[in-house]
Amino acid sequence: MTDPRPDCQTVARWLQTFLDREIDAPRANEVRTHLDDCRWCGLERDAYLEIKRIVSSGLAVPVDEARAIERLRAFAERLAHDGDGA
Repeated sequence: MTDPRPDCQTVARWLQTFLDREIDAPRANEVRTHLDDCRWCGLERDAYLEIKRIVSSGLAVPVDEARAIERLRAFAERLAHDGDGA
């Protein structure tokens, strides 16, 4: 019998929709449970939330911080495509 809970790669695909509150309630509960149990995906969530905070603030982003954000975005894309972030 397979585990019905979503894995990290699946949660990575759903994460942005979850954070934007554009996901159905049952799937949101699955994502929330996974984020509570998985440190790796919880860190990914935190990175997305920080990016959203900076972007929505409308403030100029220092160059080093901008580079860090770009690295986070690239990492998130790799995670979504590869499932391991390596």
